[in-house]
Amino acid sequence: MYAPKVIRSRTIRQHDLGPDHVGVLMTDIHAEGSIRYAYLLAILRRGIDAPIAYVSSEPKPRRRYVPPGFEDNTGSHFLCSFTPSGHMNYGASDGWGDEARFEARALEMAKILI
Repeated sequence: MYAPKVIRSRTIRQHDLGPDHVGVLMTDIHAEGSIRYAYLLAILRRGIDAPIAYVSSEPKPRRRYVPPGFEDNTGSHFLCSFTPSGHMNYGASDGWGDEARFEARALEMAKILI
């Protein structure tokens, strides 16, 4: 599965996602590659260490130069998911950079993704 390759992170809290799954909310994420993550919700099957899916908050890269008329004011962070079916981007919002707003939406998405 194409997914974040987390080297280290800080766990904020764990969530019970039902009898078979748990969600782990993380921040301070250092991952392989060029994509940065503000928050990740890793979705795991109980008893298995490898996540089966992720929901991510990804800060949008800053452009050095944006020609007039091409400004992007849609939000500071992308909301994305990683599943065995692939990567999906659900758009940008400043809210996805806020821990509480990201967490609430990520938990809603987790129920669908499992």
